Amino acid sequence: MTDTDRDFVPALGKSGSLDRYDAAIALMTREKRWRSDLLKLVAPQPGDRIVDIGCGTGTLAIALKGGEPESEILAVDPDPAVLEIAQSKARTAGADIHWFEAMGDALDGIAALQECDKIVSSLVFHQ
Repeated sequence: MTDTDRDFVPALGKSGSLDRYDAAIALMTREKRWRSDLLKLVAPQPGDRIVDIGCGTGTLAIALKGGEPESEILAVDPDPAVLEIAQSKARTAGADIHWFEAMGDALDGIAALQECDKIVSSLVFHQ
């Protein structure tokens, strides 16, 4: 059994549709306000290495990269379906992000994540 074979709650729950995830989050969480506030708090700088744990569809990771193109963004999520969405969104945005499929408790086994300047997470700890 690999790490990602373990159970996790997918985006929008087991009955949710991923094609509606971004719209649902925008509508139900006042996303524009809190994501922009979070981006200001993280304040990516040139050369920063930032890890986004539970990156979902990549919205925050893409915003971080857009906030500082000279930063390095590493994004982790256990759900391969949301990572596909995230990668597609990043390609469209021209955002070079490193993606990892893993559960949060397996991050110490990913060498690339061992040295970072900042760690962020949103919409995942309630899981």
